[in-house]
Amino acid sequence: MPDLYSFTFDQEQALPILARGGFNTVDTFNYAGDGRIYSKTNKAATDPIDIVSDFPWTKSPKTSRTDVPVAYIKEKRLLTNSTLANFFYSVLAGADVLETTGERLQSGNIQIGANTLNIYDSLSAVGASYPGVNKALEFTKNAAIGTGGFIKTEVEKYKDMAEGFLDEGRFKDKILQPYNGLYYTEDTGFKYFLPYLSNSYLEADNVFSEDSQKILGLSQIAETLDTAFQAVRGATFMDKPGIYVEQSKQYNFGQDGRSFDINFPLLNTGTYEDIKRNWQLLFGLIYQNKPGRINRNLLELPVIYEFFIEGLAYMPYSYITQIGIDFIGNRRTMGIDIPSFNSTSGNESLAERTTINSVIPDAYNVNIRFSGLNKETRNFLIRSLGDPIIKVRERGEI
Repeated sequence: MPDLYSFTFDQEQALPILARGGFNTVDTFNYAGDGRIYSKTNKAATDPIDIVSDFPWTKSPKTSRTDVPVAYIKEKRLLTNSTLANFFYSVLAGADVLETTGERLQSGNIQIGANTLNIYDSLSAVGASYPGVNKALEFTKNAAIGTGGFIKTEVEKYKDMAEGFLDEGRFKDKILQPYNGLYYTEDTGFKYFLPYLSNSYLEADNVFSEDSQKILGLSQIAETLDTAFQAVRGATFMDKPGIYVEQSKQYNFGQDGRSFDINFPLLNTGTYEDIKRNWQLLFGLIYQNKPGRINRNLLELPVIYEFFIEGLAYMPYSYITQIGIDFIGNRRTMGIDIPSFNSTSGNESLAERTTINSVIPDAYNVNIRFSGLNKETRNFLIRSLGDPIIKVRERGEI
């Protein structure tokens, strides 16, 4: 039975990546220079690592596992740091704003239910002309949509660049397109079918607060008016025991996503091939979820995941917050064949190393927690009703 992956070093022999489907000796890569690495080194289709059907986590025959709940996991490598990603995402968000900015700033009309309110008329009606506000809005309109406007020019300058980075990380479903560009990633070729045996189903938690999402400008006007009203209110009702005016609270969106626990055993009481594949699976999971140092300045970051359980959860961006592997039962030292290297030049300790003596227990107990990088929204729940992110027996593009 073939290895689950191979070790492929970069040009400088600094740090290997795990490559599914064998290594490519033609197109070598350099961490410092190349952006996309996996799509450069691994151009072959790769099958999912199907733990549900192909690994010894239960003594039940494969025919009895067809109705086991499955978590579909697709692994992704981050291409940029968060500062650059946030810059480009802000540009794309700004482009969305410009599509509706012109008309609203020109007219001053805002919609509240079935009624249309003109912000300029409303300010004048309460005796607050606030010429500075009008000038600020006029300046914003010209900067945003006017010919040669600064905001418009800057957005147009960077929008094409931001769109170009998306490539394979672009979501095709319209319900997910608001998340395009939040993270720039490439697929690593690692895809998993994991048994989902936990109790967590659906949940919702919301927070409303006074200070969340204050609108710049409008909140200052409201505070100015409220200060004046408080003086009048205090003088009018100074003899009353309680004075308080309720304030509407704003929804606090937050950034924390849901978490899902994946727990399963791996048995080492069968064939040697089972033992070897168990070891390779666990080593690979841990390896991919640790940072790697390329040189004194550069780090290769842990991977992130697209996560799907049909009808239960979808997370476009998640990460492993915790992974623990424990020994169960008796243990012994065994020789284990390790995956091959494309080259070990400059790494003498690895030269001609094909087998290691590792501690092998009767079984492993695997605990993995996946946590979303985004607040769970209706978009994600709707997407959980669609096709899995990995088709059964998937072949074709990574």
